[in-house]
Amino acid sequence: MRSLPRVATVVVALSVLCLAVVALAAGAPPPSPICEVCGTDTINGATEPGTLDIHVDESGDSQWVAQVPVNETAAAHYQNDERALATTVNDSRNRYHAVGDDAQNVTATIEDQTVHVEYTVPNVATQVRDGWVLEYFYAGDSPVRYELVAERVSIHLPDGYAVTNRPAAGSIEDGTLTWVSGESADDENAAGDDFHSRTYVTYAQSGLTNTAASWIAAAVTFGPVVLEHTVLAGVVPVVMVGFAAVSTSTVGAGRSQELTGRSRRVGAVGRTGCVALCRRLGVHHSRRTLTLLGLAVVGVLAGASWLLGFLFEALLVGTFGLSVVLFLPFGHALARGERSAWLYGVACLLAPLGAVAALAPFPSAGTIFVLSLFVFLPAAGGAAVLGYALSLVGREIALDGNRKQREKQQRQTSTNG
Repeated sequence: MRSLPRVATVVVALSVLCLAVVALAAGAPPPSPICEVCGTDTINGATEPGTLDIHVDESGDSQWVAQVPVNETAAAHYQNDERALATTVNDSRNRYHAVGDDAQNVTATIEDQTVHVEYTVPNVATQVRDGWVLEYFYAGDSPVRYELVAERVSIHLPDGYAVTNRPAAGSIEDGTLTWVSGESADDENAAGDDFHSRTYVTYAQSGLTNTAASWIAAAVTFGPVVLEHTVLAGVVPVVMVGFAAVSTSTVGAGRSQELTGRSRRVGAVGRTGCVALCRRLGVHHSRRTLTLLGLAVVGVLAGASWLLGFLFEALLVGTFGLSVVLFLPFGHALARGERSAWLYGVACLLAPLGAVAALAPFPSAGTIFVLSLFVFLPAAGGAAVLGYALSLVGREIALDGNRKQREKQQRQTSTNG
């Protein structure tokens, strides 16, 4: 019967999570088709979804060319009635299309049973020094999702330019990126049709300097929103881990005083385990050795998660695990009275922000709330508890070393006396 409250708590928590997810999903708009006129249910008489080619020029503007095959009857009708063709093209434009009013100089023609729709979209790419970033499809912190709809979508860069990043689900060949419908429907952010809602392209002319410039362009373009969301979503991890760091710096009522009570028991047990492990490995239980061993364990766990396909879990294990491990040298340095001890404390605080920054920006404030409550809170809580325990181990190892050093000095003094 005692387990009933726990079960009820879990059920309530899961219910709240489900309601939050449903609310977020309900508030999101329908997917936005990349190609406005593609698909078999857009242009009357269409027989295939069609294709879209986006040609980017050296000024960052673009020319979009959509081609949709139609049946003979529709082709004959459009050839004889250009107004009907213009009407069906205008009617096919979805309310939630990706381009919207950005499309300029829209023209529609029919040739060889294929409807050709061309239009220009200015300012799809931004230049920073010698690097470029095409951020037109980067939804950022909006709830926008994309739908490929077309059988193929290709982005053609200016002559002499090469792609310097790896957009999700896209293939790269000779300055052209291509997405083909159905090739990666497992992507959660692609709305089931292979085009990620955070797609961006960095490109530059050949050369390491130009490549670096394109990455700088991406950092300048997306940096502000990523920083803002990292700060908002990082409040919970910083507060939780910060509480453990403050507790670590005050335990024992001073930097070098002895631990007492339960703190000393935890530290002593941990120190005994560390000494035994290091003896088995044939190494000395120094602060550097124990820290490297801890980092190795975290690296193995994160790497295994990554190889098994649990990328999100690998990110959490790597960053929060790093924070936990750094508490050991933090406690050790405090016990030895080192002035640089605060550096370890700052590192413990900043490490979890790596996961937050890697996930940012988030689609909405609701996403930040859900992740903070159901992901970052338990992860930071676990890191705080384990980190504090490791800090006690580090302090006990340092204090034990101090005691042995004092005993050695006393023996030497007695011998000399």
